[in-house]
Amino acid sequence: MAEHEKVDAALLAGVTGFLAKYNTPNHQQGKASSAFSDDELVININQLLAESEVLLSAIENLPQEQIAPAVLFSLNVVTSVSSQRDTTKTDQLLSDQRREHRNIQAAKRRQRYHKKTANCSEKEKMRYADNLSLSAWRAIAVLQKEKRLETEQNHKQQRSAVVERARVIHQMKMLLQRFKADEGKNESREDGDQRFLFKALVGELDAIYARTHQTIREANFKMSPKLPYKPMRKVNQGVEYFDNTDASGLPFDFNDTSRAMSLLMTTDPSMIRNKCLSQETFLGEYIQELLIHLSIL
Repeated sequence: MAEHEKVDAALLAGVTGFLAKYNTPNHQQGKASSAFSDDELVININQLLAESEVLLSAIENLPQEQIAPAVLFSLNVVTSVSSQRDTTKTDQLLSDQRREHRNIQAAKRRQRYHKKTANCSEKEKMRYADNLSLSAWRAIAVLQKEKRLETEQNHKQQRSAVVERARVIHQMKMLLQRFKADEGKNESREDGDQRFLFKALVGELDAIYARTHQTIREANFKMSPKLPYKPMRKVNQGVEYFDNTDASGLPFDFNDTSRAMSLLMTTDPSMIRNKCLSQETFLGEYIQELLIHLSIL
């Protein structure tokens, strides 16, 4: 403000001298030495600028030699003031441009920061998804490995079992072949001995049969009549039973009965029941009678 006031005072003094020299009416002569307020100074400056423009337009047609040095000084002062104002406006414009440029750069930086943050979050999400997929893949791989190891173990066990069975089959085959070869060799050796043994057995059986037949004839078995006695079938309080008050006895001797029972125990029952025995044989009749009696009991 002090510099502006000095410039304004110098300009006012130069213009006043110029006007006094060329007899230009001066409306502000009595007020030059008085103190101006800021508002009055602004108004006076505006009026001075208007008069300066009028003066400049009036002296444009004058030759250069007629222009006083004071006027040139005043013009230089006006030009410097105008240039200072233009410089102030230019500085303000430059500051505005710089501020706008800084705002643009800050907006770009914020945009880049937001973009970088979004990229980082996206990368973090992708990394999290990759970690999840990797964990799932590892779990699946572990399960597949366990299944593969289990399958390989089962395969080894089955293979060993097959090899063991093949070995056993081969051993059995070799043993059977050896037995067959030994049997073929021994058949020719044992044919004579077996025939001799068979003939001896047949001869002994003939002798035993003759003695047995003679013993049965000498025993003189007699058949007793059939027993008419049968137990009575009764029912008492829902219980079915056979009532027998008498003691039934066998009509044969003890020794004969024991021999008959031994024969029954050592003979197939179907052969005894289904085979037709000769009626002339006392032993056959005896066995038939004994079977009938046992069926009655």
